[in-house]
Order: sequence, then structure tokens, then C-alpha cells
Amino acid sequence: MRNLKEFELPKSLSPSELETVERVITNVLLSKETARALYPNASEDEVQKNGSGVYFTMNEVLEQPSESRVILASNNLLIPLWNIAESDRVHGKHWPYGRGVFINNNYTLAVYVNVLDHIRVVTCASHSNIGNLGLIYSRLCRLMAILDRDLEFSFDERLGYLSCRPTMLGCGLRFTLTLKCPNLLKEPDNLLSLCSVRTLSYSRNSNCPDVFKVANRVSVGVTELQCFQDFSTAVANILQLEKDMSMTNSLHIAAMFLNIFKKRRSTYANNE
Repeated sequence: MRNLKEFELPKSLSPSELETVERVITNVLLSKETARALYPNASEDEVQKNGSGVYFTMNEVLEQPSESRVILASNNLLIPLWNIAESDRVHGKHWPYGRGVFINNNYTLAVYVNVLDHIRVVTCASHSNIGNLGLIYSRLCRLMAILDRDLEFSFDERLGYLSCRPTMLGCGLRFTLTLKCPNLLKEPDNLLSLCSVRTLSYSRNSNCPDVFKVANRVSVGVTELQCFQDFSTAVANILQLEKDMSMTNSLHIAAMFLNIFKKRRSTYANNE
């Protein structure tokens, strides 16, 4: 999440201010520089021909039926839009005017404009590279390098980048990964403790008993790179533990790893 320094949050903007923010951001998103950043292996002719992507207004997203919403939903890029009767309580009285979403050409990245925050970037793995966190992170970094160069964002030395959601203060980066670990889920309390020690949030889908989701809980006081590295390491630990358990078919390994993480946490606390 990012917000432009010279403007209030979208909920408080006038129609003309919403238009200005939308125009400034989309000019960057639809530029050749953004196309080169999103498709580093594309030739100059391909960049010139295909551009960076397509921008849809929020009216186009919310209409019935909506081609853009189908694209977003089918590629895991759709976020809650809270298009309810009392939307002004969430978005301000001018919703959905001056809002929209940019979608790149291969449907792996979307940028929501003036939806709660001025900019919200959502990116995910392609269907051919499921779970490739490095690819996702590098794509995001290339885009943010262009946005940081051309736009000035609200930033506080202590809190980091400012957002309408306090949970997104700091680097404003949130990773979410769906994992299938049937062995670890035999002891859900241990798994929950393991995630907690590694500062991961943990949630389960009642319709898929072998599947759960993890996300990073810390974004304040860390850089984007550190956030990515910490999350990747934590997930790698969980996957290695699941692999070991599948090979030994024993739950004592889970307890062993859990004790290791608890000892680390205790050591950190004593050092403080």
C-alpha cells in the first residue's frame, strides 16, 4: 500500500482530487517504463505494441456482468470492494468515482487506485509457477522502483509508509501463501504455535482440511527485503518439517522443531 504525500486518503478527497490522483498514477502505470519493468525480457517492439496493461474504471469492475472482475477473480487478484448500500462509510461519498484497477497483460499483477489507499498492488504466482515467491517479489520490486521514482509517498521515519490500515504500516508488504501439510495438521495446536513463533498468521479453510494459509504479521521496523527473507525462511522451515514428517511418519519431529523455535524466542527475550 502507498499513498501520495500531497493528498489526503481517498475517502476524504473531492471529485477533482480523485481525478487528479487517478490521472497521476495511471500515467505512470501505463507508461513504457512500467512496461519495461514488468516485462524485462520483452523486446522494444513488444513493449511498444503491447504496452504495460489495461486500466479499468471501478464502474467497469462493478457492473454486471463484468469482464474485468472475472479476470481479477480467476487470477486471484480480486480484493474485497465493499460495494454495499452504505459504501460511503468505507469509501467516502463519491464512491466509485475516480477509482479503478490496472491489470498487467499476463494477469499476474493488479494495481487498485483510490480504493481505501491511493495505491494497492496485488500480485500472485502464475498458474505455471505456483508458489514461486522470488518471482512474485522481483516483479513487485521492479514495479515499485518505477512508482518510487515518479511519485512521492507519505512516509514517517518511525512508522514507515502510512496507510489507512494500521496493520499495514511500515513497509506495507503482506505475503499470503496457501500450504498443504496433512502431517503437520494432525497437531494443529503445535502448528499454530510454530507459526506464532515465526511471526506468521495462520488460518484454515473448513472446506479443505489439509490446507491452511500463512501470512507475515510484521511490517513495521523491517525493510521490504527483510520482510521477504523472513517470510521465505519461515515457510521453508514449515515445508521442510512437513517433508521430514512424511518420511518418518512421526510427530516427534514437530515437537523438536517447536522446542527449537521456543528456545530461540526465549534467547531473544533474554538478550533484550
